[in-house]
Amino acid sequence: MLLRRQPGGRQAVQVLPRRGASPAFQVVSVRGDLHVIPADVRHLVGGLLDLDLFNVSALERMGCGDARAPSLPLIVQRRTASRPPALAAASLRPVRELTSLRAPAVRQPRAAAAKLGAALAATGAPAARATGALAGVRRVWLDRRFRATALDPNLTQVGAPAAWAAGLTGKGVKVAVLDTGIDRGHPDLRGNKVVAEANFSEAASTADRVGHGTHVASIVAGTGARSGGQRKGVAFGASLLNGKVLDDAGFGSESGIIAGMEWAAARQRARVANLSLGGFPTDGTDPMSQAITRLSAGYRTLFVVAAGNSGPGE
Repeated sequence: MLLRRQPGGRQAVQVLPRRGASPAFQVVSVRGDLHVIPADVRHLVGGLLDLDLFNVSALERMGCGDARAPSLPLIVQRRTASRPPALAAASLRPVRELTSLRAPAVRQPRAAAAKLGAALAATGAPAARATGALAGVRRVWLDRRFRATALDPNLTQVGAPAAWAAGLTGKGVKVAVLDTGIDRGHPDLRGNKVVAEANFSEAASTADRVGHGTHVASIVAGTGARSGGQRKGVAFGASLLNGKVLDDAGFGSESGIIAGMEWAAARQRARVANLSLGGFPTDGTDPMSQAITRLSAGYRTLFVVAAGNSGPGE
């Protein structure tokens, strides 16, 4: 499959069939992105299969083209606690388990992609899934890529000084910053400010090599020591949980972010979890939305997630 950009920024796609095969494809445009859907699995899209799996424009933006990625990142939701045999049969390589979704994050090697395609094509109607090639699988999503987003520098817009005057400083509250990591050597974050940390990215450590996570952490709970108290965080009395979900280039997988959310809520019992990162708009049935719903209900953690940075559209 070849994706080309035409004059004016429009994209065009050309499907190149394998030798001896002439598959039919449907090409549709959704919010300006091209989706190429094989006819033999079209009946599964929107049910078993996530539409984003066929969004070739987004896959190219995420670096998942054939020339750059040897495998495709997926999230596979199970119907039961046990691992369906189809996952092994399709050569899906496990990466991590997402307990809030009952779903492993996996990688589909491109060299073995035909196995998964054959299993999907053989699945047939929903009634046949109980005994079909993908028996036990509820949903297959693309493990989308997210990135750090820009920050609002003006704390007065959220009324922080008025909250401080009322005695609300965040003391006794644990806030998880799920981001690029935190520089624990920064003067505003030294000492016992960071009480726990864990790495869910592909980076080697929880250290912040980008600066975004440290910036967010300082806005949340910085002490203001570097500026003599003039630039405190919104809740400067709060303690921080450093969940590194974005790598040293500022990018991270959806499954890694969900794993960080589970760590913050279930293991660390964070009162608040902040995600200043951005991806693509969804209808609320995507893995991250489902995880937020379940973790919020189960642990009463307040998830604060960036929105609107990629306007002016939806």
